[in-house]
Amino acid sequence: MKKEVQALNARLAQLEKEKSQPAAQETLVRQQDAKVIANTSAGDVPATPKTENSDNVLGVLQQPIMLYHGHDTSLHIYGIIEGTISGWSNQPNANGNGKPSWATGFQTAWFSGNRLGFDVDHALTSAEKFGLPDLKVIAKLEAEFESPSGNMDTPGVLFNRDAWIGFQSPELGKLTFGRQNTVTRDFTQTWGDPYGTPFVSLNEGGYSNVNNFKQIIFYSASSTTTRNDSGIVWKKSFLGDHMIVGLDYSFGSQGVGGSGNGGIGNMPLLDGGGGSPGQFKVGSNQAISLAYNNLEVGGGQLSWNVNYNRSSCGNFGDDHCDASDPSAGNYVNQNTNQAFLTGGTYVFDGWRVGAGYIRYIAQQHTNTGNLGDRKDNVWIVDGTIPVRPISKDLDLYWGAWEAFGHNSALYAGNNLVVLPFFISTANSTKTVNGSRINATVSLMYHLDKQTDIYFAYDYQLGRGGWSHTLFDTQGNGGGPSLRAETTGIGTGVRLKF
Repeated sequence: MKKEVQALNARLAQLEKEKSQPAAQETLVRQQDAKVIANTSAGDVPATPKTENSDNVLGVLQQPIMLYHGHDTSLHIYGIIEGTISGWSNQPNANGNGKPSWATGFQTAWFSGNRLGFDVDHALTSAEKFGLPDLKVIAKLEAEFESPSGNMDTPGVLFNRDAWIGFQSPELGKLTFGRQNTVTRDFTQTWGDPYGTPFVSLNEGGYSNVNNFKQIIFYSASSTTTRNDSGIVWKKSFLGDHMIVGLDYSFGSQGVGGSGNGGIGNMPLLDGGGGSPGQFKVGSNQAISLAYNNLEVGGGQLSWNVNYNRSSCGNFGDDHCDASDPSAGNYVNQNTNQAFLTGGTYVFDGWRVGAGYIRYIAQQHTNTGNLGDRKDNVWIVDGTIPVRPISKDLDLYWGAWEAFGHNSALYAGNNLVVLPFFISTANSTKTVNGSRINATVSLMYHLDKQTDIYFAYDYQLGRGGWSHTLFDTQGNGGGPSLRAETTGIGTGVRLKF
């Protein structure tokens, strides 16, 4: 007993010494972390705590590289570098002379946006007094660049993919503020793209990058495309991780104040980006999503989600859903764009099948009248097949979708090109009916957990009034091809770190 008391006293003395020397302890931790990073090869990721904030968009790298880990704070860096060489038929001529042809060369990465990101986790020990002992502050900054040139994906915008801060705990869920994915996108990527995750988590989720198949991502979008500016997102898991609920609200982002991403006519707002005075709802976005994960069915796991999103659009003649009319000094003809999306996946012994349905309805008021509502119906099926007879590291991805559009507005002054989703129709004067089908297949060989090489094929066909709506698939800035179909083939390599 006497020896045990002496040992306890010695341990208490050691703890008091450590408490009195926090700076020395912090220095030691930093030195240890620096040593781990210095001794890590390119293919060896150091073991780091797995948190909800330590996934990249595609969910392919579970433990990004730790830059710093203190008593309460950790900082990780992660990224993806991908290079794609491709060829596409019926690409628009740069001179705009209506004679599209085959184009070959590097393109914006086929599968993954090239990115460099930082995740921060900070444990709030003081939150114990509020009954949230596991509460932490989380933040993400993520930039995208183009591997063929090194240019920013969005010129002049550094963190165009993510720039948010928030809180997370098992009791609270995950609550984030700033530029981030629409919550609908995070849920529908499980079935809307053959390369998505098999079920929904609290992390952001992505579609593939630049190919025609992924175009249905824009039904999961908002007035600021597939990411919300000035957004608030809440997600929480229930029943373990079986049920996930997501809510999404973003303020109008091209009025006064805020983040400076907008402008009026040719006059940029030096400190613009917030809502418009007296027009609180204009340009705002709302969404709700519900997912049920991994229900045991027939020896496999069934996951399903249902989603609704909408945007309230001011209507002036430019590409911003929530832009204002500089001559009137206020917003005109607000349009409501909304989408209902549902689908799921079934995973069995490495095989995955996904399927879904989308209904899109958009009001189309113009400066001169009302074109009536646009109504789209979309069906999707896709999947993954492990090609084990050849190699356990080889996967075949496949997918097909068909979209039918009724009463779709055309670009002002162009009687051929259908307007995208969640966009102003103010200057449009004509609508059309049409459809589009797409099919894709790819082989991807996983050299290891971080490196993939692939070959991909993509085919798209427009019919009826949608037969001349195909833009430059390679992302090189061309206009519509004025052809009803396009075919693409590509090969590349992708490294995740």
